Amino acid sequence: MEQQEFFDLLKQGVDSWNFWRERNLDVEVDLIKISFHGDWSGIDFSGVNLSNSNFSEVDFSGANLSGANLSESSLKGANLSGTDFSKANLRKADLGDKGYEYTGSWLERRYFNTNLTNSNLTGADLHGANLHEANLSGAEFYGANLIRANLSEIQAADAQFAFAKFTGACIEDWQYNEATNFNGIVCDFVYLDSSRRKPYPVGRRFAPGEFTKEFQKSFETIDIVIDDTINFETFVYSFQSLQARHEDAQLDIHSIEERGDNIYVVKVGISPDVDQEIVHDEFMQTYEKIREALEKKYKIEIRVKDTQIVNYQQENQSLRENINNLHNILKQQTEVQKIMAETPKYDLRGSKFGGGFAGDGGTQIGGSLNDYSSKQSLDEAAAEIQQLLKQLE
Repeated sequence: MEQQEFFDLLKQGVDSWNFWRERNLDVEVDLIKISFHGDWSGIDFSGVNLSNSNFSEVDFSGANLSGANLSESSLKGANLSGTDFSKANLRKADLGDKGYEYTGSWLERRYFNTNLTNSNLTGADLHGANLHEANLSGAEFYGANLIRANLSEIQAADAQFAFAKFTGACIEDWQYNEATNFNGIVCDFVYLDSSRRKPYPVGRRFAPGEFTKEFQKSFETIDIVIDDTINFETFVYSFQSLQARHEDAQLDIHSIEERGDNIYVVKVGISPDVDQEIVHDEFMQTYEKIREALEKKYKIEIRVKDTQIVNYQQENQSLRENINNLHNILKQQTEVQKIMAETPKYDLRGSKFGGGFAGDGGTQIGGSLNDYSSKQSLDEAAAEIQQLLKQLE
């Protein structure tokens, strides 16, 4: 069949393709250098040649890719949860984060971490594959070829790597837990940094079983019971303080469970070589001390806020009184201006009054003289009153 015929089948949807594929397993399907987008969950691409193709951000969850050739293909940001990659060829495939992406106006760091949770990669060939920051939690890599693969910053909790080949893999800042299985790992050396300048161990190779012994975490757990509404700020302070004092304990929070009635159980992983009772008691003492200190801090902050509220109320009251006073002054001023605008009952224009005697020509002899002979306009009088009011402020 020609490639265009395969494309025509795919256009009909996943169900139509799977129906045809189930009845034509002997047909060799070649879909190299294609580009897929969207939701293809549950599709059957078993044994299909998909090399040099682009599946970035595609939803392949629950798909059957067993025995497929995905060498040098891009699966950046793809959802591969529950996908069957058993015996698939993923040599030099890129399953890392999407990295920088041009959005039209700027370069933006967007993470579309490849999701391989609970996927089956048993016997898969991932030689040189890029799995940077991929989520491999619960995935099965039994006997997989991970030689020179980039496993930096992966999430591998509960992943199964038994009997996989790890020589030359980069494991910088990878995350895993005590349930991650490293039994029977075949490995001569690894790289602990992405530059791959210095192999580890330096100047020699891992002895048989040494990699498993060094990296397989063996943890026990202790239960920390908090019989009150858990204060997460206090808990974080306490736990970080405990980690700093007991670095050899390799403390790790496994879960926080609510048991009802404000009772919480925190399960903490701890190295079996550490006295668990001492660590537990020390945590509880630290938690109580920090909780009490924070409660005192909160009470002080509440008192300060209460004082501030009272001050604000007093300031507001004073402001209201000032506004009322100003209103009264303006009212009085309006009344004065109204009186002055009215015609006086006695016309005293041109007259002079004094406490003494006035001689010929208006010359004052003794006493004080008030001269009303000059004409004062209403505007001048109003301006004079304004000046007096300002002096009273």
